Amino acid sequence: MPSIRASVDIAAAREVVWDLISDPSRHTEFGTFVSEVNVVSSGPVTKGTVYRETSGPRRMKSSSEWTITEFEPPSRLVHVGREPTMHSRFLWTLAQLTPHSTRLTQTGDFLMMPSVRPLGWLIETVVGKRMLERETQRMLQDIKRIAEAES
Repeated sequence: MPSIRASVDIAAAREVVWDLISDPSRHTEFGTFVSEVNVVSSGPVTKGTVYRETSGPRRMKSSSEWTITEFEPPSRLVHVGREPTMHSRFLWTLAQLTPHSTRLTQTGDFLMMPSVRPLGWLIETVVGKRMLERETQRMLQDIKRIAEAES
């Protein structure tokens, strides 16, 4: 399963960054892939929360359902998504550098076109991994900008 990993140092307390990334309804604010989010579960966001999002590059938007499988405030968050075109697991870790700065790291494991592996492998190799790496960098920079403004 291909993986991507990227980090950014943010001039904001870990709790500020955590509040931003752990709220699925705010995912439309960072990056360009997510255009709509609907939280399916009731109550506060926690382990087991399910949400649906419309996401993807440009005209290739699709709907997917995500479950938060790990929720350890303010240090670790895992979202797992399954859709016909991709299976994904995204891990967020937040390391406190100082009381007012945080290193946010995202590690993503993904499998494109799981039911048609030769085609999925080709898409992952030719465009998928690079596209997700670029989007991850863009998303981390947006999170940095928003968290620092809210700090």
